[in-house]
Amino acid sequence: MKLGLIGKEISHSLSPFIHKYWLKKYQLPGSYEFYPLETVNKENILGSGFEGVNVTMPFKREVVAFLNEKDDLVQRIKAVNTLLIENGSLKGTNTDATGFKRLIQPNLPLKSAVVLGSGGAALSSIWALSESGVRDIRVVARNKKLCFDSSALTAYLWSEMNEVATDCDIFINATPLGMNGGFDLLVLPTLPPYCLVVDWVYYPYMTLLLTQAKKRNLQVIDGLDLLLAQAQDAFYFWFGIYPETTTELRQELCRLLD
Repeated sequence: MKLGLIGKEISHSLSPFIHKYWLKKYQLPGSYEFYPLETVNKENILGSGFEGVNVTMPFKREVVAFLNEKDDLVQRIKAVNTLLIENGSLKGTNTDATGFKRLIQPNLPLKSAVVLGSGGAALSSIWALSESGVRDIRVVARNKKLCFDSSALTAYLWSEMNEVATDCDIFINATPLGMNGGFDLLVLPTLPPYCLVVDWVYYPYMTLLLTQAKKRNLQVIDGLDLLLAQAQDAFYFWFGIYPETTTELRQELCRLLD
């Protein structure tokens, strides 16, 4: 099965390594390649020759319009990160959302959440929180227009972040802030001692945000946890096999990021 990743500036992605590792482990014929694009449309997706595709920034919303078949998850989130291509037809789902939901289950119940951002990762986080019973979701973003409809949502400006985070159960960075090569760093606001801190950024895997959280003895979920969780669900979507995340695999990924 020919697999690939579409997006802009994707050369740093670890997805090829992860899926090649699992293809070898489960003795499945296939490949995984980068497919950088400046613009995306249905024609260049179908023309890629891929049978399975991961979608990353900035195309997770755009690709929804090209789908022939979308599950309830995609219809609600309006963002997609995984495609299956069969007979010229595109079927999509969102494994960012399902992977995130699975990772936070041990920490439930959660009453209140702060989500930074309004892009695909933020929308996936909001869906997972809503599905997990969180009834107070505070979205902090420069753009307060969200395409996710929920009575649990309240939108705030970036300047209000410190104020709205003081009593939250989970604090989530769903923006690229803190990524290597960027200039903007994210400073952790004052949080309660029981707060779970999540960072979608995995390059570096120990971001400034998570370093600050660990110094305060807060529990964290890092970007590698999220990357592996969504990759597991994508692999299952393509092959019907739920792959194992081994210590060896995670150590190899950490080595690649060093």
